[in-house]
Amino acid sequence: MSLRTSLKNLIRRDPAAGLRERAAELRASIPAPKPEAPEPTHADQAARAGLTGDVLAGSGIDHRDGTVSYADATGKVSRRPISYWVGFNALQMHSHVQGEIARRRIVEANPLPADEYKAWDARIRRELRSDAVFALAFYPDRAFKAAQDLRSGAEPISAEVRASGDADLIALDPEWEAARDLYAQRIQEQNAVSDAAQPGPSHDQPHVEWARQVAEWREQTGVEAAEEASAEALDALCEIEDRIAELPAASLAGLRLKAHVAQRNDDIEVDWPQKLGEGLTWELLAFGADGLAGENPAGDALLLQLGRQFEAARQRETAACDACNAAQEEADRHMPERPAALFFRASDHPLRLGKFLTHPDHLEGTEVTADDIAWMKRKPYVREVRRPVRPEDNLPADARTVVETYPWPEAQERADEIVTAWEAWHAEKLRIHGEYVTETMDAAANEAGDLATDLALRIAELPVRTVAGFRVKLRALACYNPSFFYLNPPELPDPDQALSHSLWRDVRDEAATAIEPKAAFTPPAKPSPVFAAIADGARSAADDALSDARVSPELRKAVEAHWDATLAMLLETDESNEASNARCGAVEQTAAALCAVPARSFADVRCKLAFLLPEILPDVNGSVPTAFLENIREDVDRLAQQTVPAPIGTSLVGQIDFASGSMEDLRSLRDIANTVGEMAYAMAWTGRCKAHAMAIATTLPAS
Repeated sequence: MSLRTSLKNLIRRDPAAGLRERAAELRASIPAPKPEAPEPTHADQAARAGLTGDVLAGSGIDHRDGTVSYADATGKVSRRPISYWVGFNALQMHSHVQGEIARRRIVEANPLPADEYKAWDARIRRELRSDAVFALAFYPDRAFKAAQDLRSGAEPISAEVRASGDADLIALDPEWEAARDLYAQRIQEQNAVSDAAQPGPSHDQPHVEWARQVAEWREQTGVEAAEEASAEALDALCEIEDRIAELPAASLAGLRLKAHVAQRNDDIEVDWPQKLGEGLTWELLAFGADGLAGENPAGDALLLQLGRQFEAARQRETAACDACNAAQEEADRHMPERPAALFFRASDHPLRLGKFLTHPDHLEGTEVTADDIAWMKRKPYVREVRRPVRPEDNLPADARTVVETYPWPEAQERADEIVTAWEAWHAEKLRIHGEYVTETMDAAANEAGDLATDLALRIAELPVRTVAGFRVKLRALACYNPSFFYLNPPELPDPDQALSHSLWRDVRDEAATAIEPKAAFTPPAKPSPVFAAIADGARSAADDALSDARVSPELRKAVEAHWDATLAMLLETDESNEASNARCGAVEQTAAALCAVPARSFADVRCKLAFLLPEILPDVNGSVPTAFLENIREDVDRLAQQTVPAPIGTSLVGQIDFASGSMEDLRSLRDIANTVGEMAYAMAWTGRCKAHAMAIATTLPAS
């Protein structure tokens, strides 16, 4: 084959076919992949780990060597001692419990108020054993010691357990300080990055485009990275603070660490970590003064010395301030009166001299103030005049008027008068003030105040280790914030006021005086009109009850005794508790004696019923009306059971005589009634006839 023919064949060759051939050759040259083995299951891995038939299939525990095979969250199977497996399960349980609490908090606790949320939180933690799981996961030694104390009958948390927890708490102090400083550094870096960044994209564009540009701007300027670093530092700090809040404090160092955590949260105005406040409260209550003194046997010598110096400095400051106040009062007596020019007039209203506009009637007699003087001195007074537009003004065609300003001599003259009088008056006041309140007195008061302030700041910096040191700080606090204590004894023993006043007495080292409630009002010299009216009613009822002579002597004596006791209770003016209790007791005793007397006749029953009305009035003698009613019912039943004698019969002759006498009496009554009726008829018709005759006479014509 010639060279020309070979070239033609090469040019006319299909290129696609050549590529397919080369691809087929390449696939043929690649070896076939080996089939991958299936992923081993947990049972396969446990069997590969050497487990035998003695292993419990459900838990994977090998009782021969005390190991267990378990898989973590990533699926990795580990063969560890059972103690590791228990710790792993505790962590898993803690994670599940916290997740369940978070879920139920969103579903159940979001709409609850603060007090109900606290009860809900306690209930859900008790239900899910949250605290026990937390202690088992992170502090198993303390949980074991607490369980041992509980089993042995000791306190649930002994002093040793608390001390061990305090050691863990103090160990977190440097870690917390490092996290706090790191967070502060990250915040400063974030602020520096934000300040150095160029202005962000403008809002004058679609929101989607603006959001994209903002994201790019945050990434390019480093703002996003700085915020992420600050968030990570804050998360680490909050995690440490949560651990601090969970641990108990058994020493002053532990309490100080918790106080620093609370102060940091207060400085940035956020809530304390959960359980920090409650834990601090119980730890302070359980932390006695002997514990404070035991930490530092030397006591608070420097603090007590500063306290004595502070007391002396406060006395000097008080004396200097009293001298300045007395001099100021003397200077005020010699101060000149306000000049008449320093009172606004109604004519000043159109001049606009005051800073604030008001009605002319209200402006008359109003005092000129420093703000008004500053308003008058700000610039010369001018008035505005409007004139028509002229051609030379070169203004737009729609312009109609031009505003021109001219000096306003009337307003300026009045303003100058007021300002001159103000300056002269104040100069005279300053001269008199300087004459009485000298610079030496003022400097002495300021120097004494600065010295007391410096001592108070030094006292605030020192830690407290004894009860006397606490008293020094509380006394200093009372000097600057008297409202912190209730200085005067309360009229009524309210718990908060009584405790505050008691603390004030302890701070002042005064003897405790009994706080007794004072009477709401002075006992009146005369009895109350209401009680007097009730006493009159009781007296009338007693007179009515004893009006029947057939009342038995025993019942009459009991009624009189009860009457006297009731009147003494109502009309006595001594309203003390002792006297009132004695009088009420006498009324109750006489009432019981009255009920104990049985009724001998219906006259006795009527006597009791007549005397019952005052007894049912409320708050009179404390007796129960039902008891009186039951007593009277018993008397009536007793009388009903007695034999009633047969009525005495009368003879027929006696009955006829009685009927004859009755008929005679009836005839006499009839005659009297007829006579009275005739006289009434005659008198009525006589007047009627006379009136009728006079009416007829007036109507007839005169003859």
